[in-house]
Amino acid sequence: MTDNQKIMKVSYKSSVCEKLASQLMRNGKKKKVLKVIFSLLNDYNEYSSFCMLTTLIYSLKPSLETRKVRKGSKYYDVPFFMKKKRSVLLALRWFTKGVKSRKEVGLRSKFILEFEDLINGTGTAYKEAKILKKRVLSNTLYSHYRWK
Repeated sequence: MTDNQKIMKVSYKSSVCEKLASQLMRNGKKKKVLKVIFSLLNDYNEYSSFCMLTTLIYSLKPSLETRKVRKGSKYYDVPFFMKKKRSVLLALRWFTKGVKSRKEVGLRSKFILEFEDLINGTGTAYKEAKILKKRVLSNTLYSHYRWK
């Protein structure tokens, strides 16, 4: 078994990659999307691109989110802590939204361009994370409404 096959065998069991493939797939063709993802990551860089992708996704994940809380007759956006599972899901959702919203033809080119944007600190996923962070920071004043 070659090193490439070993990486693919281990990587197929990764929860991040499984979730990414399930969000990108169409018509139930998950294996096809997984093959595209791993071929792109292997062709992209001689370093471990798969590890780079997971660290970038984990760096995107937020720790706080805002929820609406009613106090009196007003609704306030109150920052709440997020569970790890939900934060990773949000980061993956932002990444797939960026991949799907690109105007290029084909999943390969869309995925590579969004991956490069994520490395450079631009792109849809990065912007969404900044917007959420800004919203949480602007509403820290109402954090004491978390406990009614």
